[in-house]
Amino acid sequence: MHKHVNYSSPMDKCPNCKARIKSTKECYRCGFDFAFTLQCESTAKKFHRQALAYLKHGDLDLALELSSLSEFYYRSPQIEKLKNFILLKQLYHV
Repeated sequence: MHKHVNYSSPMDKCPNCKARIKSTKECYRCGFDFAFTLQCESTAKKFHRQALAYLKHGDLDLALELSSLSEFYYRSPQIEKLKNFILLKQLYHV
């Protein structure tokens, strides 16, 4: 059985062994290096902000591309909702 993972908040557990994070560099239990994971999270947030900006300016194609890139780096309910919203706007030309 899988436990619920909160992808909308910053990483609070090691993605490898699920130990609570006590340091931002590596897991105290298994030694997993968080650098790449945190970089992906940061990149996803950057693309998400850019997607919102392009959506605001009416560029749906670029907003969709950026939200897809954001989702590639880090999945979250907010990114999924944004992507679905953009797709619906494109579908109905609103």
